Amino acid sequence: MSIPKKQTGFTLVELSMVLVVIGLILGTAITALTSFLARAQFSETRAQLALVQEALIGYAISKGRLPCPDVNDYPPTAPTMGSASDGVGDMTGTSPGDTCVREYGYLPYAELGLPPRDIWGTYYQYRVDDVYADIPPAGQTVTFSLTETEGEIDVKDSAASANPIADNIVALVFSAGPNAHVSVPAVSADEDENLNNDRIYVDKDYVPAGASTPEFDDILNWISSYTLKAKMTKAQRLPE
Repeated sequence: MSIPKKQTGFTLVELSMVLVVIGLILGTAITALTSFLARAQFSETRAQLALVQEALIGYAISKGRLPCPDVNDYPPTAPTMGSASDGVGDMTGTSPGDTCVREYGYLPYAELGLPPRDIWGTYYQYRVDDVYADIPPAGQTVTFSLTETEGEIDVKDSAASANPIADNIVALVFSAGPNAHVSVPAVSADEDENLNNDRIYVDKDYVPAGASTPEFDDILNWISSYTLKAKMTKAQRLPE
């Protein structure tokens, strides 16, 4: 009488169950890794914007004014997306009292000695109150004084909001985030507000694509007139 051999190895059902478990583990790990990388990218961008803020204040202390925006190849639209930017602020001239060509454009990264793009490869955008960025008048070394009018740039928590969450801003820099929403209108009214070149900007919590409300991933940093004047006074550059 023959004795049946003992069956070894996985059955198809058992193998299927193992593959399902492995898939679940890998899916969870990939999701966690993706989330971790996204948080790291946002943190890195915020850290870079903090350095930009310090550089802008340092420039003002050195030059007596904030830098003008770089307007070459602005606004950033496909396919160039600002590739002709030279990182130098554009002015109407170099004589006392000459002004910025525009109050908005790209960050003048070359003048500030900073990287030109955010971690997603998009140029940083820059808005300045030209009262604080024009070349000082003849006989002055600083464009503005302690009694200068406060900054006229405002930040709100939505495009539809009536009340600012920050005002009296003289300079603002922002990253368009991972979606690089710089040339696709009507996707997010709040992101559109940051691109219409007026003096109103939006800053709020991150909203991912596919959420119940329009996505928002812009990252902003700004300098108030109070902060700038305090730094200039401490550096003995004010009053004038």
